[in-house]
Amino acid sequence: MARARQPVPVRVAISIPQCDNAVTAAARGGYDLILMDSQMPEMDGLEAAQRIRAAEDGGVRIPIVALTAHAMSGASGGKARST
Repeated sequence: MARARQPVPVRVAISIPQCDNAVTAAARGGYDLILMDSQMPEMDGLEAAQRIRAAEDGGVRIPIVALTAHAMSGASGGKARST
């Protein structure tokens, strides 16, 4: 007999407009996953991810998934990086 799936509580922060705000939000905690736009006008997603990693205390690392639409002017073939 299949068991019914139990609901999983999810906390979502939608559209944090600047990477520095995303770094601050990550530092406050409570997230299980971060979706990061890798092309932001003030600070790119890689730098934001590095700042998030630097602020972690060595415990559980929050997975950071970088995404982009290459919508910024001058965008070219991107480089995949992992932090």
